[in-house]
Amino acid sequence: MGALIPTKDKDTLFNNVLDNLNQVLNIDTDTPGLIITTLTDIITSDLSDLYSVTNDFDDSVKFTTATGDSLDVFGEMVSEFRDIEYTAQDNTKTAFKFYLNDSISNLYGISEEVYLNDPIIIYPDQIITSVIDPDIQYKVTEGGMFYYDDTELYCNVEALFAGSDYNVNKNELIQHDYTGFGVEYLKCTNVQPIVGGTNILDDDNYKNNISNKVLGTEIGNIASIKLAALNTPGINNVIITPKSHGIGTFSIFIVSDLPLVSDGLILALNNNLANVVPEGVTYYINKPNYLSINIKMTLILRQSATISEDEITSMRESVTNYINNLGLGGTIVISDMIQLLKNFNSNIQDVDIYKFCVSKLDPSTFELTDIHDLLLTNQTADKDSSFISYKVDIGV
Repeated sequence: MGALIPTKDKDTLFNNVLDNLNQVLNIDTDTPGLIITTLTDIITSDLSDLYSVTNDFDDSVKFTTATGDSLDVFGEMVSEFRDIEYTAQDNTKTAFKFYLNDSISNLYGISEEVYLNDPIIIYPDQIITSVIDPDIQYKVTEGGMFYYDDTELYCNVEALFAGSDYNVNKNELIQHDYTGFGVEYLKCTNVQPIVGGTNILDDDNYKNNISNKVLGTEIGNIASIKLAALNTPGINNVIITPKSHGIGTFSIFIVSDLPLVSDGLILALNNNLANVVPEGVTYYINKPNYLSINIKMTLILRQSATISEDEITSMRESVTNYINNLGLGGTIVISDMIQLLKNFNSNIQDVDIYKFCVSKLDPSTFELTDIHDLLLTNQTADKDSSFISYKVDIGV
């Protein structure tokens, strides 16, 4: 449906009025400076503003064209509220820490009295950067001081920017800009994921949510079935195929938040679907085919360089997260995986991948079948399959 009144700017209105005066009343409108021309200019100016206001009002009261606050009113009518923007943070001092591999006395061989003259202090606004994406940065909001026998210090941290793009997985925040005493031994990591960052919902997606909310009040249609599935905690997305096994059937393919779809998740989905699937309709729940990855790597370090077991553990977890988060039909990019490890420590010159194999994984028994080696090239899963990390070995 178009606008209630066609848009007309001032020049169009002015020329239309003058043409009508000339044609209907035979009034001279061509001579410059006439009073009738001046009056027409004043009147059409106000009329143009009225056209604009009327059209804006018409847009705001129609769901298809409403935006901003006007669209929020439609959402409130069906109790569907727009998501607001939040910043990912941890204020419990349990998710992020700075740490040393040993005590101050063993690392530097100095007394407590000497150390206290120039201690390791983490101040607020210290910047921490993601090893996955350098554009993802956090700041310390509450720090502290390493005491003489301390080997770790937990701090409160917050993303520099709001939004879900700044949520981080475990062991992703491992780069800091501290430059004081102890910098050569001081490391950091987030021992837990830091989430909670959300994006403000744009008008187009908000309209989609409102439409789905209205459709979801009905029972038996695809929209209500999909909404019931997506409202199951742990389900990230679903793909529904109507009439997959004939009339009166459909299949629902699950994509879960975690790498594996558990039996508990399927049970929870069944419970939710029971409220919306009509009696007599048969449905089939499908989950991805899992391709288990077993990979072994050796870090090639610069001469005389060393690397700690804690760092190797963090690297192993990062590679695991990388593989597990590729999703359906994902691609393992060898160069990305190598660069991920090299970002941990500047002393890593290269990474030698000497074992790279795949197998089919039965998630109920964890049995591996069809095991075979892969070429050391990028690997892409089928659209109904996803890679899952089975074993990651990293040595020096």
